[in-house]
Amino acid sequence: MKKVNKILFPTDFSATSQNAFRFALWFADKLEADIDLLHVVYPEAEPMDFPVLVARATKQKMEAAKDMVKIFMDTGMAQVQAAHPLQNVPNVHADIEMGISSVLIPEVAKTDNVDMIIMGTQGEHSTLERIVGSVTSAVIRKAHCPVLVVPEKAQFEHLTTVAYATDLSETDPFHIWETGKILSPFSPILRVVHIEKEANEKKPINMKDLETFFANRAPALQINFHNIRAGNVMEELENFVNIWEVDLMVMHRPKRGFFEKLFHTSFTKKEVFHTHVPLLIIK
Repeated sequence: MKKVNKILFPTDFSATSQNAFRFALWFADKLEADIDLLHVVYPEAEPMDFPVLVARATKQKMEAAKDMVKIFMDTGMAQVQAAHPLQNVPNVHADIEMGISSVLIPEVAKTDNVDMIIMGTQGEHSTLERIVGSVTSAVIRKAHCPVLVVPEKAQFEHLTTVAYATDLSETDPFHIWETGKILSPFSPILRVVHIEKEANEKKPINMKDLETFFANRAPALQINFHNIRAGNVMEELENFVNIWEVDLMVMHRPKRGFFEKLFHTSFTKKEVFHTHVPLLIIK
């Protein structure tokens, strides 16, 4: 993956989004990247009898959003500078568009050659949506680039320990390497974890293959490998996060596979990964 030069940050001006904006500023500072802040105004319905009134209402929403954007940006910058002074203050460009967020955000990201999307979430309905929210889950599915999801209760402090959840696919060495490159400015300890549901699972590669690969090619990388036998993948991942005090969870999302299985709606509520740490989805 190329260097992250541009981050897209969609916002709805909520407290959750304000918290996520602090993460975006922090990441942009470390990665020396710019931020494109995007607010999407949902278009008013157009009843046949009142098109002029609807157009006027939509225009008023667009105008109000301009004022909100400035307040949002100034507040976020002030909060970050007070807690963690930035070394490379990012350029932040704001844009207001009219449309449907779940459709427009991925489109803007691709059109503007964005390298990463960072967004906050409160979580909603299905298993995936309870964790990352309906708009965010749609963005994850459609975006061409990595998506960093910041839960509403995530604490903005440091990035010391990163966990990469692997299903031992053939492409994992590349994606783990990619994760290391993206996060190298933070110099984190990277913990690669595989939850083995059954003994002697048949996988394209095994943990020993991964250890050998990185020992020979990236001896300087702070990387550890954990193979854990457990029946409930989601519960064990959450335990892993708590035991190792993980600051960021990373997963690869292929078109189909581990990611979909992990967040399939058939999981019960008790099995939901109630993550309080940010989740980075690598494409």
